[in-house]
Amino acid sequence: MTGWPDLQHELDLWSAQGHTAALWWRDDDAVTATPALDQLLALRAALDVPLALAAIPARAEPSLAAALAADDGVAILQHGYAHVSHAGGD
Repeated sequence: MTGWPDLQHELDLWSAQGHTAALWWRDDDAVTATPALDQLLALRAALDVPLALAAIPARAEPSLAAALAADDGVAILQHGYAHVSHAGGD
């Protein structure tokens, strides 16, 4: 497994060649407002970059909608419906 220093090194190599990496980021399994979500939204706003938030509709609580209502920099992605495996057994 690689870590942040490896990514930084790779991005530095790209920069030295005059290239810029295009990245996107997302968070998975959102169902409710949490301090971690607040921190993520604050970081998104401070960096002024869009965020894709994968939410689980069947488990979503009203607090999630309230936390996201005022932030137009967040795209909501449906992460399944109930986050339940429908795979059959062997």
